[in-house]
Formats: sequence, structure tokens, C-alpha cells
Amino acid sequence: MVKLTEVADEHFIPTQPYHDDDDDDDDAYSDTSSSASSTHHDNRDLNESFYDRITALKDMIPPRQRAAFNGAVSKTYSLLSGGLSMGGTALWVLVTSTFVLGVPFAVAVGDEQQLIEMEKDMKMQQFTTESLTPGAASILSEPPRKQ
Repeated sequence: MVKLTEVADEHFIPTQPYHDDDDDDDDAYSDTSSSASSTHHDNRDLNESFYDRITALKDMIPPRQRAAFNGAVSKTYSLLSGGLSMGGTALWVLVTSTFVLGVPFAVAVGDEQQLIEMEKDMKMQQFTTESLTPGAASILSEPPRKQ
């Protein structure tokens, strides 16, 4: 036959409040004096970090909901990290392609524009030369006369 014994957990056993040796006042921990006991209780809470408080909240949420939330957060993180990785790769390909293909094209277009400007300047110089010497154009266009 099996004999069952109950083992009490120390965490759930009520303990006596902390008594400071410096306090000579016997009424410090009575029901009527709440200021001394609440001050000591507040000091214990100050030692607890914000992270400790947040991690203690996980016990309030059922495991099924925690697993669903964790799955959603993990999926969102993986989608965002994958998207940012692909976006960075696409941006790198775009910038590299622009440098490899776009810069030589821009230089060629600039050279073409420079050539067009030089042709315009030459035509202007020719027109200016012809307009300043009106007789020179008629001499050049007429055949020479015999005398």
C-alpha cells in the first residue's frame, strides 16, 4: 500500500515580517502601525527590476496564448528581416547597375551635347564672318571675270 504525505512549499508558508534590530519599538509591526511595515515592504519592491516584473507577468497568460503570441512575433520578425535583407540586396543591385551602366551613358550624352555645342559655335562664327564681309561672299560666289 502507498502512503501519501503532503509536503508544504516554503514559498506559500506565511513568514514573519522582517524585524530590524535598530528598532526598539515593539509596536512597529502591529496592526495599528502600518507605516513601518509598508516602508519595509516598499524597500523590497525597489530591489525588483523592471525585467523581473515583466517576466513575472508571463505566468498570468495561458501557455496556449503565449505560444500563439510567440509564433506571431517570430513570424513577423522573420518576415521583416527577410524583407529588409531582400530590400538591401535589391538596392545594392540597383546602385551598382546605375554606376556600371548609367555613368558611361551620362558621359556619352555629355560628349554628344558638347559636340552639338561646338557645331553651333562653328556655324555662328561662319555666319558672323559672312555678315561682316558682305563683298567676300559675292566674290566667292561669282565666277572670275575676264578682261
